[in-house]
Amino acid sequence: MNWYETRMAPFTSEEDSVSLFFRVNVGAQAQDGSFDPETFKVGVRGAGSFFTNDWGTGDFLEKGGQTGDNLFYEGVVRAQKDSAAAIDGSINYKFVFEAADGTVTWESTPDRPITIPAQDSTVHWVFFNNTPPTDAVIVNTTLSFEVNVGILEGLNLFNSSIDTVSVRGTFNSWGENRMNFNQVLGTYEANNLPYTKAEGTEEKYKYYIKWDARRDSSESEFFLEGIQSANTGWEEPGVTGGADRTFTVENKDNQDKLSEFYNGVEPEALLTANNVESGAISVTFSIDMSPALQHTTPFVPASDSVFLFVDTPFFALTNGITVPGDTGENFITTSDAEKERLQFTDGDGDMVYELTLDLVLPTLNHIGFRIAYGEPTSADGSLVVNGGGFDAGRRYYQYISPQVDAQGNVTWASSFTFPELTWKASDLPWETPPDYQTVSNEEVIGGVESFRLNQNYPNPFNPSTNISFNLPNAADVSLTVYNVLGQRVATLLNNRKYTSGSHTLSFDASNLASGIYIYRIEAGSFVSQKRMTLIK
Repeated sequence: MNWYETRMAPFTSEEDSVSLFFRVNVGAQAQDGSFDPETFKVGVRGAGSFFTNDWGTGDFLEKGGQTGDNLFYEGVVRAQKDSAAAIDGSINYKFVFEAADGTVTWESTPDRPITIPAQDSTVHWVFFNNTPPTDAVIVNTTLSFEVNVGILEGLNLFNSSIDTVSVRGTFNSWGENRMNFNQVLGTYEANNLPYTKAEGTEEKYKYYIKWDARRDSSESEFFLEGIQSANTGWEEPGVTGGADRTFTVENKDNQDKLSEFYNGVEPEALLTANNVESGAISVTFSIDMSPALQHTTPFVPASDSVFLFVDTPFFALTNGITVPGDTGENFITTSDAEKERLQFTDGDGDMVYELTLDLVLPTLNHIGFRIAYGEPTSADGSLVVNGGGFDAGRRYYQYISPQVDAQGNVTWASSFTFPELTWKASDLPWETPPDYQTVSNEEVIGGVESFRLNQNYPNPFNPSTNISFNLPNAADVSLTVYNVLGQRVATLLNNRKYTSGSHTLSFDASNLASGIYIYRIEAGSFVSQKRMTLIK
């Protein structure tokens, strides 16, 4: 008979101590081979206010009961009663594996909180990594990864001779598998990594840049202003809404190779003075702030200002923008000039706020951001910021769309207007990156000699498409979309001033039904219209 089948305590009390009995089920890890009962130790580590190891080694557990595939380890951690009583609130802990060579494997789950009781207690048992044993097939297989960091090389933010790339995830307990440079493909690879797991397991991962320590020194030839070498190289792929990448284990000898771009951004996403018309570009953001009027801390148009919080560091860095921090703590201390540069306005009082931002080249077309409103110059510098966290929807992601000619050359118009957004408190939408193989029929580099409305591309489309137009001189432009009955369904531009050159807008028709639509431009005395087809 085991202790848990009786009313007996599983440990001996000590008069001057508070004793906590911990149990953890490592059956799943014994199944897949990531835990070896013959050579591994199981430990519990936590905050020094209770655990004497203070997140270090020690406090090992002993092998307990085993039923089927369930394998338990258990043990007692004690603290002097007065010390335990002085602990205010909860503290955190985790279980770990320690291999014979000293390698430590931490649980990849968040820290486990516990409130220290006044007397001896048994802590409810858990599965290591919250993963129970499985009845699924255990697969002995290999993993292979490949990532292209060309966009960072194009921005001069990565040097393959000194900087390194690795892949980290739940499959290696967020450790490091350093990747090797393939000089033929120009990518980084980690191939045929041995791996054992249950079929159907979902694993999370990301790519990580480790900048050389010389990047931190302003006296070094390798110095990168705004880059810190320590723990700042995690990617934030817009293709996942900023969340971790995932793969699911299949029952095969070798898993399919995962070939991707760092941050989900291709090298073709690079904007330079040479591939942008006239060597300069401005982008326009717009957001309907109406829903924020009903927020818990409501938006007050009469007194609140609206700001762009650029969270993706490479866009911010190349454009001289301060990354605001989770709650805007860095933004509060920026100069008035930077705040003004990132401030939206509502010129016609329709609650749709707009911001036109002149970009600094070179930069990239991938922008992850949130929206803040409030009074940052007030005494308390209060701001309400949407999004946040680590899951998909943590921020908006939008992309400047390119123009690609028949030879595959990527160029960019001198202005771009993003699709209008609607304010949300959380679960923010993100766009799909543009297709750099899509061919437009617009000539973008060189002088513009006449007014022209170009055919949208792609066409047919679902749900978004790009509409481009040429202006031989500055003009006030209106661009409207109608259905075949002549009813207006969208206003993309309303008498907005544009400079001469080629300009592109992205039109999102998610809220429209499939069918034929007409888009019409008015620019001074020039009027033109074309048809486009939405297929859902």
